[in-house]
Amino acid sequence: MASKSETGHAVNVANFKLLLDTVKSYGADYKPTNPKLLLPALTAKYATASAAQDTINKAEQQAKDPTAQREALFKPLGKLITKSLNYFKSCSPLTTTFHNAKSLADRVRAVSKHKASTPLPATSTPTPPPDHKNISTSHASYVMRADALDSYIKLLKAQPIYVPNEADISITALETMYTSLKAANDTIGDIILPVSNARIARNQALYHPEDGLLKAAELIKVYVKGIYEATSPKTKLVTKIKFRDVQ
Repeated sequence: MASKSETGHAVNVANFKLLLDTVKSYGADYKPTNPKLLLPALTAKYATASAAQDTINKAEQQAKDPTAQREALFKPLGKLITKSLNYFKSCSPLTTTFHNAKSLADRVRAVSKHKASTPLPATSTPTPPPDHKNISTSHASYVMRADALDSYIKLLKAQPIYVPNEADISITALETMYTSLKAANDTIGDIILPVSNARIARNQALYHPEDGLLKAAELIKVYVKGIYEATSPKTKLVTKIKFRDVQ
């Protein structure tokens, strides 16, 4: 499901088309001297914004499956690291060593420093929430978790007492998981970059303070109020068309 902000961008584009069609219907009455408000300029502005919105929609769809696949790879990580950490604690490691291990484990599991310091229950599988507004932030979170896993594995490898009989938390298994997570992170960077670039282009087209779609809509409404009285039905036709800055 699209986020409210992404839906809002599409609504802004659609409403600008409605506004454009409305002022076109005013015929000879609509004759601004501001070149930015001439119908050909407005038509071109709408076309640019519409194309920018289409581009980001396509880019997000192309990134959807790889992003979901990476999330699925990370999903069992919290449970697995909790199991590993509990096993390590049962081996009676040095207190400082265990605290270091737990600190790394908490980073792997994305546990907030402000939460209780007790290990997560084995059923917990925290994953970063998807961040559609700033996808690079979500990507950075996954990268940091994988990096913390690498450090956690290196710490365990230096402990001769860490020799679990459970294959899924063995050093080999953890290293295999780290390799797959790092590969997913390395690959997805090229996939999400077009989304970020498309978002920048779309935001410029819609929200540039001087030349954006919303600024044009504002000026159109001011001009129409100057043609007709503020209470005129024709004025109300344009003023009731709403736009929101949802960057």
